[in-house]
Amino acid sequence: MDLAIRTIKANPHRISTLSVCPQPDKVCGLRSFIGAYKVLARVIPDCASLLGKLDDMVAGRESKETIKWSDELTDIFSQAQKALSTNRSIFLPKPNDQLWIVTDGSCKLRKRQLTWLPCEIEALSIASAIKHFSPYIIQSKHNTCILTDSKPCVQAFEKLCRIFSASPRVSTFLSTACRYQLTVRHVAGAAILPSDFASRNAPDCEDSACQICAFVQFTENSVVRHISTKDILEGIQKLPFTSRNAWISIQTECSDLRRTHAHLRQGTRPSKKLTNVKNIKRYLNNACIAKDGLLVVKRNEPMAPTRECIVVPRQVLDGLLTSLHIKLDHPSTYQLKYVVHRYFFALDMDKAIETVSNGCHQCAALQKIPHKLNVQSTGDPPETIGSAFAADVMKRERQLILVVCEYVTSYTAARLITDERQETLRESLLCLCVELCPLDGPFAVVRTDPAPGFQALVNDELLRRHRITIEVGRFKNKNKTL
Repeated sequence: MDLAIRTIKANPHRISTLSVCPQPDKVCGLRSFIGAYKVLARVIPDCASLLGKLDDMVAGRESKETIKWSDELTDIFSQAQKALSTNRSIFLPKPNDQLWIVTDGSCKLRKRQLTWLPCEIEALSIASAIKHFSPYIIQSKHNTCILTDSKPCVQAFEKLCRIFSASPRVSTFLSTACRYQLTVRHVAGAAILPSDFASRNAPDCEDSACQICAFVQFTENSVVRHISTKDILEGIQKLPFTSRNAWISIQTECSDLRRTHAHLRQGTRPSKKLTNVKNIKRYLNNACIAKDGLLVVKRNEPMAPTRECIVVPRQVLDGLLTSLHIKLDHPSTYQLKYVVHRYFFALDMDKAIETVSNGCHQCAALQKIPHKLNVQSTGDPPETIGSAFAADVMKRERQLILVVCEYVTSYTAARLITDERQETLRESLLCLCVELCPLDGPFAVVRTDPAPGFQALVNDELLRRHRITIEVGRFKNKNKTL
């Protein structure tokens, strides 16, 4: 970074005062020393490590308590005083300075982060660095340049104006970077050895009040995550649109639910003579009033607590299902039913879910195209049409029907026969095969099952003269003609 002229220096009077400050006897005196010392934290190297044990000594203690100084604590106090002489001048950038930020992802992964891609961790570190230096980036008159060894992040930034990243965490980095005047460039890891080494040897942070860890966790949780039906069913994510206060307001706008609520509160039922309140009667058969006044339907599942499903009015049901269908990344009809039934109740909900799923243009465009040809075997197909057939005898209503099917075209011909003797089968095969293929064509192979009548025709001379041979199927194969 180009060095700026503005310089921040420590107050000499404050440093000299702390350097000669005697060891305080009370907790309140040591807290005052620590508070004054932390004001100089930006100009004193390793300030946090010097004050760590002093902070532990006063944590959770009353201000009037007396401090018992040991030799170790006395040495630490003396080291903190001597470190005041090591104060340095720090420089703040001017608006005309060119800013460069070098980043490299470095963090200890939690269990849920083990599946993160390296580019997602790098993107999170870039977003954190941009937010940390955002006051200087905003004031700068030049585009701030980010140097990172993550090529996917650079490529994602370059394509920001054209496409969006499929990763929500990388999208967080992109949305953060596009707020400021900056560019992202790639640099080899060998060119930034200190940052690269620190990223591969990240220290453990055991401080529960660490602001950096809190910021990283906040940034992680602020990512717009992809939600799926599996995440909701496993309890990883919460289903959207389940605010009970909002649904109370929506239910009061429905006349049927208002009357249902009044009947339940008063313990009454509509008159049997009324024929235009079918929906209200159906609501009364299932719904009840929860403690907060919301109309719900209680569902009991084995080995699970009772679940309160929110009653959804008819006028908002289609909009709710459409929103959930898009929010959950276009699940199937079964998946949407399985999720929605766990949280909501509505009249004729299944029919509405099928209507929404069938009316989705994206789902209709991505449906699998059915196969037009039936693949009959895993073997190589015949080279020509009319050279391979399958034959079998079908019995129906005391009738015998010889069926012959051509392999390639699946063209099928059939003929009634009186019995399954050799002569009858020969005559029928000749008639059907000659009908399906020409006499001057290639040799036709007819595969059959090992019935006695077909086995007798394996070496039949009359069939050979008509360019037809019989092939008996495998005995251990259930579909012996295939």
